[in-house]
Amino acid sequence: PNLNLIFNKKEILFNEVQEKTNKRKKLLNSYLKHWENADKNGRSIETKNKTTFGFFYKAMKNKVMKTITAGGSYTIEENPFLLTKNELSLCGSFPLDYNYNGVDPQYLIGMSVPPLMIKNIALEINSQWLSKL
Repeated sequence: PNLNLIFNKKEILFNEVQEKTNKRKKLLNSYLKHWENADKNGRSIETKNKTTFGFFYKAMKNKVMKTITAGGSYTIEENPFLLTKNELSLCGSFPLDYNYNGVDPQYLIGMSVPPLMIKNIALEINSQWLSKL
């Protein structure tokens, strides 16, 4: 049988998870041009030899955060500082006390299926299929 996976959850804007902190890491100088030239959606793509080489994103306060990828750079909109571990975790729906066990949080989040997505899919499989057995 078909599985309906339309969740219609409330969007979470970045400003709802943004930390107020002065302990951010500064963006590397080699990426400043991307921060300065990011489009209105906060995105800049670096190309070399006409192929995509790297990604750069600004987290825009009044927009939903882009999908966290294993590579690339993520900064805040206001100035060229990187997102914090907590911001990356919340954007990827990981708990704040998650033990990344020495793995770079951005990499692990980017290589994972978001935990809340898996939870919602499992709940729908249970309610639409398994509960009917």
